[in-house]
Amino acid sequence: MGFKGSRKGTPFAATQAALAAANVAAAMGMRACDVRVKGPGAARESAIRAIGTVGIEVKSNTATSRRFRTTGAGPPSAGGCNNDGSVG
Repeated sequence: MGFKGSRKGTPFAATQAALAAANVAAAMGMRACDVRVKGPGAARESAIRAIGTVGIEVKSNTATSRRFRTTGAGPPSAGGCNNDGSVG
C-alpha cells in the first residue's frame, strides 16, 4: 500500500489493505470467510467492515492478539547458582 511510519497503524491504512486483499479474493470467487485479526486498536474493526463492503460475508472474527502478563514481577531467578546447584 505504501504507508510509512505512524500512518501504517491508522484505521484508514487498515481499510485500504483489507479492501485490496478482499478485491483480489472476490475476483477469485470467494464469497464468505472467517477473519482473524492481530494487534490492538480501532483499525481491526474498520478492516473487518471493509471486507464486508466488497461483498464477502464475514462469518466470524477472532482476535488473535497475545495476552501479556501484567500482574507484577515474574518468578525469581536462580541468581548466583551454578548448574549443579552449588553457589559460587
